[in-house]
Amino acid sequence: MGINPDNEFIQELQQVTFQPVFIVGLHRSGTSIPYKTLTETGNFNPVTAYH
Repeated sequence: MGINPDNEFIQELQQVTFQPVFIVGLHRSGTSIPYKTLTETGNFNPVTAYH
C-alpha cells in the first residue's frame, strides 16, 4: 500500500470531543436548505468549498 498522507494528523483526532456533521451534495441535490437551516441556528460552524 502507499503512504497515507493523513498519518501525521491521526493523533489529533483523538482529542476531538464532538461529532462532526457533514452535509455534502452535488449541485441541485437539496442540500442547500438543511445547510442554511442548521447554519442559522448558530450551533454549527459552516464550511464551504472556498474554505
